[in-house]
Amino acid sequence: MRHRLLITAGVLLALIFSVNIYMDESMKAFQYPVTPEMEEWEAFQSLDEMIEACQIPDDILSKMSTDELVEAVANYPLAINVCAYDTPQEGIAHIKEYFNGLQELSKRSTAVQSMDAYLDRYEQAGSTDFVKETFTKAVYQMLVSEKEVAKLAKSFQCMKKNAGSSCMSIMRITPAG
Repeated sequence: MRHRLLITAGVLLALIFSVNIYMDESMKAFQYPVTPEMEEWEAFQSLDEMIEACQIPDDILSKMSTDELVEAVANYPLAINVCAYDTPQEGIAHIKEYFNGLQELSKRSTAVQSMDAYLDRYEQAGSTDFVKETFTKAVYQMLVSEKEVAKLAKSFQCMKKNAGSSCMSIMRITPAG
């Protein structure tokens, strides 16, 4: 009886372990090769070296879903740089100049929805990471602002071209949540 119980427990553990391996491989988030917690980080002599080490390789970036990209952006090792400026919005604008993950995210049509869902999950988890919260909220605000500016530009082009007659559907602007 005891032998049978041990075999059953072993089989169950093997199944659980194999499911975890499968989930880790299929739902694996992008891992930055070097982060501030690693010894290798201390070898960097400049911000430029850190920035280069934190770029997402183009072949990976182009294959990432928007949700995966949001996760990678949220875990950006240089997120603290958002606090180096007078406002988080100013910080995000500067980070976007050198971080390819943020540049790619701002091109994605579902970026706002994915970032909004990420923030909901993050807030429900009750995290207290001030830098990550500041960074991700600033990214969200940037994405919403860019979307709204694009809508306004499109509506002004339409009004200029059509004297405003058929442009009302474009001009609907959704409030930022």
